[in-house]
Amino acid sequence: PGLSAPVEIRIDTRGIPHIYGQTDDDVFYASGYQMASKRLFQMDLARRRALGTQAEVLGESKVDQDIVSRMFQLRENGLDNIERMRAERPDVYNLFVAWTAGVNRR
Repeated sequence: PGLSAPVEIRIDTRGIPHIYGQTDDDVFYASGYQMASKRLFQMDLARRRALGTQAEVLGESKVDQDIVSRMFQLRENGLDNIERMRAERPDVYNLFVAWTAGVNRR
C-alpha cells in the first residue's frame, strides 16, 4: 500500500539499503519505510529533541535541552518552511510527503 509500482530494496554486505523503483515518490516512500524499520527509535528521539519533548520519555535531565529547543521555535520555523516549499517547490514537497508516508506506514 502507498506505492504506484513494485519497489526493490537490496541490502548490501555492509547493511546499506539500495532502493530501486519506477518513480521518485515510490523510492522516497520505500526509503522512509526502510529507515523506520531500522531506526524508528533514533528518529523519534531526534524529532523530540527538535520539538523540545525529550523529557517526556528520557526524564527530568532533558528539561534544559527541551527549553533551548523550544526557544529556537524549530516547530514553527519548520511549519513555515513546509508551506514555503509547498508553494515554491511542490515537486520536492511531494517527495517529503512520500517519505513521511513510508515512515508512518512502518
